[in-house]
Amino acid sequence: MNQMRFNCFVKKMKADRIEEKRRAGRPLSKFAKNGTKIIEDVRQRLLTAAVTLFARKGYSATSVREIVAEAKVTQPVLYYYFKNKEGIFLGLMEETAHGFDELLSTLHSKKGSVREKIIFLFESIIKLHAENIELVKIMHTLLYGPEESTPDFDFHKFPERLRMTVMELIKQGIKNKEFRKINVDDATWGIMGILKITLEAEHCHQKVSPGIKGMKRIVNLFLDGLKKI
Repeated sequence: MNQMRFNCFVKKMKADRIEEKRRAGRPLSKFAKNGTKIIEDVRQRLLTAAVTLFARKGYSATSVREIVAEAKVTQPVLYYYFKNKEGIFLGLMEETAHGFDELLSTLHSKKGSVREKIIFLFESIIKLHAENIELVKIMHTLLYGPEESTPDFDFHKFPERLRMTVMELIKQGIKNKEFRKINVDDATWGIMGILKITLEAEHCHQKVSPGIKGMKRIVNLFLDGLKKI
């Protein structure tokens, strides 16, 4: 075993011991806490480097060698955390899914009217979109690019979960008599269209984008039409 592989092996053993302690509920030593921080830092550097290169060159044109050079780590380190290039892309999607799950969890525990919840959801998504614009570009390129160069990931998962969430909110609004009886599918697609247009404008036509304030006005206008008469 050469020195590089030995170092990766040692890192893995340390990480595994830390994870065992965490799962068992045992307190972590100061060294273990520092080790966890270092591990997360290296992992994040790899993810950040991948986003930068995927956005600049495209997923297919980016090599593992370029990612590790950008992250200033060795190839075995990337293989330890993500196995391969597709693994690092799936790691990015995992981070995205985690953020989306946190948003939905916050939404479900949020008090207020359905109108307020829909506006909160849309505003949060627009902010997430802006904060992760490079990743959004990568996802769009892969979604509409040649299938043979696309990682094995269901890109329709996020919009479908969003659609189902909005649909449940509309149903809740009807049940609470906040909205009149309407076709739930039509109302869902209609209000999601407002979000889609706002996101596209933010992405491609910022000068004429309605922005968050404009989105709120349009959503309120739409929901006024759903109010119980």
